[in-house]
Amino acid sequence: MRIILITILLSCLTMVRAKEGESAKTQDVRKFLRLTNVAELSFADIKSNIELQSRANPDVPAAFWKELSANLRPQEFIDRMVPIYEKHFSHDEIKAWIAFFESPHGQAFLKSQVVVLQECSAAGQAYVDEVAAPLLKKLEKK
Repeated sequence: MRIILITILLSCLTMVRAKEGESAKTQDVRKFLRLTNVAELSFADIKSNIELQSRANPDVPAAFWKELSANLRPQEFIDRMVPIYEKHFSHDEIKAWIAFFESPHGQAFLKSQVVVLQECSAAGQAYVDEVAAPLLKKLEKK
């Protein structure tokens, strides 16, 4: 039992040391992405786009789309997002966002975020449909 506990402790220390190699800004970007679920939402969007592409490209075998989805790794995607956030935002900005999203107001925002985005997406689709309808009628008359 003691050997198992020591092994677990050493594994944890190894993980901490790996994170120590990252700058404080990098660690905070990762914390921000985790707190806000930005990476998960973006990854879900990628998966959704793959589904749309598979329907738009029926000539591509279903096995390809299935294998593509299976080979995508959320952590690898997050690793690609981190330098983008580091490039465009200062460490102070990232820390301020973390403070906000850890606050009660930030937590309330995060709880509603998915539903709000879904409703905005539906409103956007309805808007496009409304604008497209008369244009489609116009095309049919030609």
